[in-house]
Amino acid sequence: MPSAKVTFEEARTKLRSRFSALPSPYWVSRGFSREFLDERDIGEVHDSQGEFAYRAVLPVRHFEDFSDPQSIYTAGYTARSLYTPCPKCELYHNRDEACPQEAHRGKYAKWLHSKFSTEEYFYGLDFALESIQETHTAILVESPGDVLRMHSSGFLNTLGLFGVYLSDRKQITLEELGVLRVVVLLNHDAAGNKGKADIKKKLSRLFSLFFPSLPEEVNDCCEMTEDDLVRCLESQKIFRTNQKQS
Repeated sequence: MPSAKVTFEEARTKLRSRFSALPSPYWVSRGFSREFLDERDIGEVHDSQGEFAYRAVLPVRHFEDFSDPQSIYTAGYTARSLYTPCPKCELYHNRDEACPQEAHRGKYAKWLHSKFSTEEYFYGLDFALESIQETHTAILVESPGDVLRMHSSGFLNTLGLFGVYLSDRKQITLEELGVLRVVVLLNHDAAGNKGKADIKKKLSRLFSLFFPSLPEEVNDCCEMTEDDLVRCLESQKIFRTNQKQS
């Protein structure tokens, strides 16, 4: 839960003041507009030291009361490395430095999560709340990047799982949001297929489930352009939130 001493706007101002670049050049290079990223407070830290050293940082937000949008608070932060994976150790670190020791591998993962549990929170709820409540539909994807692509393409009722596992707490959140239909859009790989099977087993008696597919040549929706993603999903009757719903 949020600290009573720090308001949402205070936390937001503090986050933005930490950035070396705002909006994030990395996510701009992935095809997102500067306005879209700035609105979501997605920036970068270029310092070589510290919790978010050389990472693009995305705030993870939630609500104390889903009926009150003003009850929003920042639960924590998720941060993507700006390095590419090392061919030797497969970690994300400065190539001018030696590969990290085994005890420090976690610090050099592709994604780091700070101050929140990935089993408790979705990514993207701050911008998805209204659309989910209006449509009674939630689209589940794996990563924050997938959420950004879905939101920028008009599918604002999308939430990120931070992987493929749907926890009991997240299931309860879907129920509390008034969700009736769940669209499961996980990656084209073994983990994604297992995640889909587990979610089907877990949710099939509680929600109407839909499992649209992506083109075989892509692994996830973040690899697609907005136009291609819209065509792909709408051909399977998964519509943008300002249009007819599936």
